[in-house]
Amino acid sequence: MTTRVLHIFPKNDSMTANYVTMLTQALGDRIASTATDDLQEAKHIMKEQKPDILHQHGLIAWASQLELKTTRKIMTPHGQLTDGQGVYVVIARSDIEARQIENNPRIEIVRNPLVTKTVRPEDTAERMMRIYQKVMNSDVLTFLSDNSRQAMHLLMKVALCGDRQWIEGKELPAEPQWQLLYNYTWHEGVSALLDRGLSLMGLQIPPHTTPVSYLPEVYERPASRPKASIVELLKEVERQMRQGRLELMLLCDLHQALRHPSLDEEKLLKELEAEKLITLFTSVLEILKEELLLDEGYMPCVPVNNRTTAQLRTSLTNHLKI
Repeated sequence: MTTRVLHIFPKNDSMTANYVTMLTQALGDRIASTATDDLQEAKHIMKEQKPDILHQHGLIAWASQLELKTTRKIMTPHGQLTDGQGVYVVIARSDIEARQIENNPRIEIVRNPLVTKTVRPEDTAERMMRIYQKVMNSDVLTFLSDNSRQAMHLLMKVALCGDRQWIEGKELPAEPQWQLLYNYTWHEGVSALLDRGLSLMGLQIPPHTTPVSYLPEVYERPASRPKASIVELLKEVERQMRQGRLELMLLCDLHQALRHPSLDEEKLLKELEAEKLITLFTSVLEILKEELLLDEGYMPCVPVNNRTTAQLRTSLTNHLKI
């Protein structure tokens, strides 16, 4: 599907208007581009066309009045200072401009062919295309269809349990979004489990590429903690939940620990009571049931769906959010 981009720019700024015209022409039909310097027209385009990306050029007083919803915002300041709040990336036109806005967490440099002969319009368009794609490759969990999420849940369970019999003859839903699934699971550190699930189901691993995405400043690719106890894993869940970002890998480790044949459930519950983790544990069990299809037979107590459970869901959703 062609990425839809709405360009907005200030009125009575001919240089910026010329840049937007040059860029949209150079991008051609590879991007579904629209452009305006008018608030009401921008609101109409946002409502009717629902662009994937809002590309703001320069400082615009009315830009904050646009409801982004699922639209992702990027900015080319055109020599004006910006703090980059609420944007995926700030695009400088030169190394000098990049240093002037270096307080922004994500900066790209795309040179302007209207002011320098070192690049051509098609070079600028190619560079901008890669940035647009990188934006759309970021935080892809929000783009996953119900079928894709269901496929991920089934494959993760098969991989963690080591046999397809654990999904009781269920088949993968039609047309999962494989590239998005690999994008998400790679950044969560569990793409190898996706491959294992497919192999155990006798299915061919689809072609995919390593994603290039924008990531939160605090992001570190998750690593498994195979030697950690359930109490230790739950304390890490508690810490991550307080920070508002929960790793899927951590849930996989808990899934494995709860299925360990040597687990003494009665002893575990006493330890959790002593550590005041039992309330969190019941909510984690609900998340494990939803995300990794943990069977009730491996739950030492009844899962609970409450405010803590909702907080865990939100933290998991926000792990890769910019």
